Amino acid sequence: MARLPIAGLCELVLEVEDMDRAVGFWNGTLGIPVVEQWAPEDAEPSKEQSKQDGVWATWLYIGGNTRLGLWLKRDFTMEERTVKHLPVSEWDTLYDEGGVHVHCAFYVEKDEFQQALNQLREASITVKLREWDEQETSNQKEYSAYFKDTENNVIELYTKNMDEAYEDFSGPPLRVIREVGN
Repeated sequence: MARLPIAGLCELVLEVEDMDRAVGFWNGTLGIPVVEQWAPEDAEPSKEQSKQDGVWATWLYIGGNTRLGLWLKRDFTMEERTVKHLPVSEWDTLYDEGGVHVHCAFYVEKDEFQQALNQLREASITVKLREWDEQETSNQKEYSAYFKDTENNVIELYTKNMDEAYEDFSGPPLRVIREVGN
């Protein structure tokens, strides 16, 4: 199969337990702008969500072609759970809730990494730093800052420019960094 013409990440949705708390962190603490919010009558909520008061989904603009979704847990009825397990082509609506993600990473320019780190520290956010030797970009060293949001999602800020690192990529991996299990 030929490579799909995917040009980047458009949306990433994180499940949250408390919408106000999550929006307070992402928008209030990190300064990521809210661009859209969905109430029960918007989009295609589950039957349980349609009975709720207030916002069940918030979208924040990350940059480029990417937005971050914060969604309350979707409590599906038994009937909805049964339909959700059918092939997607047989769904009567959207049941777009998958499994648990491992973490998500956001690109930060290397010359802005320290500013981002300072902002996290000023907000009393605990951070784990990693430094990576890098041969795929002009930076020589790349940096990551890992932290948790208020909903315990693991978030990474990463300086590796994927456009630069993979500009010639058009098929199988160009090199093996480490084989699984080694």
